[in-house]
Amino acid sequence: MGLYQNINVEILVHEVTIRKCLETVKYAPEGRLFIRVRKKGRSYYRIRKVKTDEGWKDVAENITRDHSMILALTEKKIAEDQLKICRKNLKALKKVEGEIRPYAIDDIIEKLPEKYIEAWNMHLDKLRKMQDNVSYNKAPVFKESHIHVTINGLVVRSKSEMTIANILYTLGIPFNYEERFPTPDEEGKYQYPDFTIHLPNGKIIYWEHFGMLNKKDYCERNARKLHHYQLNGVCIGKNLIITQDDRDGNCDSAFIAEIVKTYILPYFKK
Repeated sequence: MGLYQNINVEILVHEVTIRKCLETVKYAPEGRLFIRVRKKGRSYYRIRKVKTDEGWKDVAENITRDHSMILALTEKKIAEDQLKICRKNLKALKKVEGEIRPYAIDDIIEKLPEKYIEAWNMHLDKLRKMQDNVSYNKAPVFKESHIHVTINGLVVRSKSEMTIANILYTLGIPFNYEERFPTPDEEGKYQYPDFTIHLPNGKIIYWEHFGMLNKKDYCERNARKLHHYQLNGVCIGKNLIITQDDRDGNCDSAFIAEIVKTYILPYFKK
């Protein structure tokens, strides 16, 4: 999910928040909270406007012992302030939404004239051949499953893996795709993490992206893989990153970028 989609999400969140705030204000008690500081504590008052023969005037009611009323008026004040901010933000977000355009390479390429697309594909073919010559123990590549091409010429299994690879490449993070894990599992089989990132300090970060967690056999297979990692000192939060698709098979690119910036990029800054 890119910048445009994230703005759409923020618009939705603000709209939902506004509805909740309006609901809170609608059913909140009449009046506002007033607090008077005294030497031995505080006194709480509910200020309401009351119509009299002389017109409307504020009437104060001591509610110091009525904790539920104090809380209700506090929640009302929070909702009113949040409502004011969200309405202002929503106007700004909708203005930005109308002005920004998708800027990812894939978005640009889709709109290029055919001759430029042909030139780009030639570039990818060249990069793909260079990737084939990179020396490390790689998993076998199958044409029926490796169908997505990244901007640096890699052929990967899924759009989500393509997103991760593109972000790593764009941010200048060197990585190996499906590099063989150093030790075999209990059955003598080798595992191939989706991404292996060799850090400048000599340490390694592994990255697994799970895309078919709705399939039981897929989950069981990856559980065995995680078990093998655990036995070999590879743990989430230490040297293993795990991400996954949502139920619709989508991957949030903004979230992926944040992971890279937070947990990987600092190792490569001079």
